[in-house]
Amino acid sequence: LFSDSTGFDRKGSRETTWGGMASLAYKPHPRHEISTTLLRTQSGISESRSLAGFWQDLTGNSTFETRVLGYKERRLVSLQGKGKHVLKPLTLEWRGSLSDNAQEEPDLRYFSNHFTVRDRDGVIDTLYQSPASLYPAPTRFFRDLTEQNGSMAADVTVPFTQWSGLKSNFKIGFSYVDITREFRERRFEYDEGRGFSFGDFEGDIEAYFSATGIIDTTSTGRPVFGNVIKDASSDRSNYDGNKTISAYYAMIEIPLLKRVRLVGGARLERTDMSTVSQDTSLTPGELDNNDWLPSANLIYQLADNMNLRAAFTKTLARPTFRELAPYA
Repeated sequence: LFSDSTGFDRKGSRETTWGGMASLAYKPHPRHEISTTLLRTQSGISESRSLAGFWQDLTGNSTFETRVLGYKERRLVSLQGKGKHVLKPLTLEWRGSLSDNAQEEPDLRYFSNHFTVRDRDGVIDTLYQSPASLYPAPTRFFRDLTEQNGSMAADVTVPFTQWSGLKSNFKIGFSYVDITREFRERRFEYDEGRGFSFGDFEGDIEAYFSATGIIDTTSTGRPVFGNVIKDASSDRSNYDGNKTISAYYAMIEIPLLKRVRLVGGARLERTDMSTVSQDTSLTPGELDNNDWLPSANLIYQLADNMNLRAAFTKTLARPTFRELAPYA
């Protein structure tokens, strides 16, 4: 809760979360082991929020206020497997996973307006307004997002001895990730009918959405439509996303001296990513990159329980599907 002389921000929420995990491991031989893990989590959060304060597009001493009410549910199901096999002198490690997650917002509601406190010859009253030209009309969103994720990777470690006979390791491997996403949204807006406005109800939201608000007889003496609900959905707000990342990498761990060790390597990542809007007039947002990611660590053993390390690495951050979308 935040409140001062210029406005306030009040928020309340209730969340329920549950989950479960099952794991099974099998070791058929001292040099071979495999395991699998199944994970399921689900959460739901109901939230309401009310804010009021200064709005730059309003003049005078008007105060802007907005309200949000919604429920969001998330679900994740994941199956993971991994294994380790010592095939002397090599060691093979592999892992893979499949996951399905979803997010649903079945009725996200926004309502905004502004009010002005007036002094008319010593009589204080409040004028309520909700002009759609300044901010969106009362709106309700229905959103569904689903995403499937598959990945696999494997590494082979080759031990060897360097020129002084000290133990060293060389590792090579690959990984692959494939992600598909589907996002769908419907939006409904409330339009005010002829001779009808939020100000007629003096800030009473319940009356605005009641039967009185739907049928208006105040201005004409005969029934006319007041609030009218229209489907304001846009193809532009619906998109499909796909991302694949394949990587190949190599690493060496080698003692240069008895107390000096070098760990270094490089990774080549190939990224193919796209976000395609259902608005066919928009060019899909795409990412098609090859990236070299080197890494080097020089480690000096000061004592049996103390190391001094110098490191160099290069990393990257990719855009999300929404950031890559060809629209705001």
